[in-house]
Amino acid sequence: MSAYLDTAARIGSRLCDAAIRDGARCTWFGASMEKVGETWRQSRRTFGGDPYAGTSGIALFLAQLHHFLPSDELRRTALGAIEHALDPASHDDVQMQSGSLYSGQFGIGFCTAEAGKLLEDEGVVARGLEVVRANSEADETSFDIIAGSAGRIGALVRLHRHFGHGWLLDAANDAARHLIRTAHRGDRGWSWGFGGTKYVANDLTGYSHGTAGVGLALLELHAVTGEDALQSAANEAMRYERSWFSAEQQNWPDFRRMPTQGPNDPFAYGYAWCHGAPGIGMSRLRAYQLTGRDDLKDEALTAIRSTQRSELALATGYSFGLCHGAAGNAELFLQASEILGDPAWLDVADSIARKGIEDFGEGGWPSGLDETGEAPGLMLGLSGVGYFYLRMHGRAAVPSVLTIGG
Repeated sequence: MSAYLDTAARIGSRLCDAAIRDGARCTWFGASMEKVGETWRQSRRTFGGDPYAGTSGIALFLAQLHHFLPSDELRRTALGAIEHALDPASHDDVQMQSGSLYSGQFGIGFCTAEAGKLLEDEGVVARGLEVVRANSEADETSFDIIAGSAGRIGALVRLHRHFGHGWLLDAANDAARHLIRTAHRGDRGWSWGFGGTKYVANDLTGYSHGTAGVGLALLELHAVTGEDALQSAANEAMRYERSWFSAEQQNWPDFRRMPTQGPNDPFAYGYAWCHGAPGIGMSRLRAYQLTGRDDLKDEALTAIRSTQRSELALATGYSFGLCHGAAGNAELFLQASEILGDPAWLDVADSIARKGIEDFGEGGWPSGLDETGEAPGLMLGLSGVGYFYLRMHGRAAVPSVLTIGG
C-alpha cells in the first residue's frame, strides 16, 4: 500500500471509530465555526448533513476510500452518514440554504448520489438525485460556488455525465440563465454580488464567492451545450477579475479585506482555494483545458508561481484543510501537473503531502480552528485531508471536490 493510500486509510479508520451512531445513522463531534449575529466564533459540536463540514461530505470521502479498500465498516459508516444527512432533522442549521452545493440540501443530494455510485447502490443514487431535483431552483440572491447558482452548475454537469438524465442539464441551464440575468455589467466586465456586500469594497474576485468560480461554471456548461452566450458571460467574468490583478503582488485582491487594508497591503491578497491565487489558478487551468486559450494558461501559470513563492500558501501548520489550507493549495499543483503535463508541479504537491504525513500522520491534523481542535468534515477537516491523499494516490479515479464539473 502506498504511503498516501495508507494515510487515507488511517483517517478513514479514525472516522469510523469516532462515529456517533444512532441505529442506521451516524454523525461526528468536533471543531466547528458558528455564526453568532454578524460574527463567527469557534466551537465544538455534533454536525448536520451539509457537505462543507457535515456528514454528507464525510460520506463522500468514506465511499471514495471504499472504492480503493472495500470494507464492511467503511460501507456501513458511509451509509450511516448518508442516512443522517438525508434526515430532515439534520437540516436545522440556520445557515443551510436549499440550493447550496457546499452548505445546503442540494449539496447533500449531490454527495449522496456520488457516494451511491461509488458504493454501487442504485437506491442511494436515486435518493440523492431526488434531493438534487427538489433543490435545483435558483435563489434570486445567490450566485457563487459555495451557496449559489454557479456551484449547482458544475455539480449538475458532473451528475449528468455520470447518470445522463436530461433534467440535470435543464437545471444547469436555468442556473446559468439566472447568472447572466443578474450580472452586474460594468466597464471592467461582469461580476456578482456577495451575501455580505456591506463588508466588501467591490464584487469579489476568487473562486468560492467570486468571479473565477462563476466564470468556470459557465465554461463547464458551454463545453456541454456549445451556447455562445455562456462563453461570452464567462469571458466577461474573467475580464472583471483580470482588471483587478496586482502586478506588484502577482495576485488578485480579496475585497472582503479592502475596507480595512489598502490595495498595496499584501494581507489583502489571499492564498487559498476560497480566495486568492490558488483558487483562481485552478479556475484558469480548467478554463485552459476547456478552451485551449494561451491567455488563460498564462494566468494559470502566474497564479501557480505566485502560490509557490508564498510561504503562507505552502505552510502546513495552521491548516491542512481543503478550503483554506495546505491540502487545498496542493490541489493547484496537482491539477497543474495533470493539465499542463509538467511533473515539476506534481513534485510541489508531493512535497506538501509528504510534509503533512511527517508532521501529522501520527497525531491530529490542523483545521485552522486552533482553539477547538480537529474537525471531521470535508472542507476543513479530516475527511478533506483523507480525500486529498486519495487524490495523490489515484488521481485518475478521484475527481476533485474543489473544481466540480471537470
